[in-house]
Amino acid sequence: MNLTKKMSTQQMVMGAILAAIVIVLQYISLLIKIGPVTLTLVLIPVVIGAAHGGCGMGAWLGAVFGFAVLISGAAAPFDTINPLGAVITVMVI
Repeated sequence: MNLTKKMSTQQMVMGAILAAIVIVLQYISLLIKIGPVTLTLVLIPVVIGAAHGGCGMGAWLGAVFGFAVLISGAAAPFDTINPLGAVITVMVI
């Protein structure tokens, strides 16, 4: 694998568009609740980005997804128990 390969403009734009879709889907998923569980479709753009752009883009989109979960308040029940544990769980797992 060539580690010095530069990312093309098309890959950067695709990563930015998919990151925006991840953020929008995360906030929309807060409105779709089935009992205490929220239904989310956020992993679809992450999987598409990882399949098309490789593991680097998948990691980037996964990090965007983790930050969106933390900022949107979806991890709030876990923040009250252990805030550091919630951040580590959302960002690492």
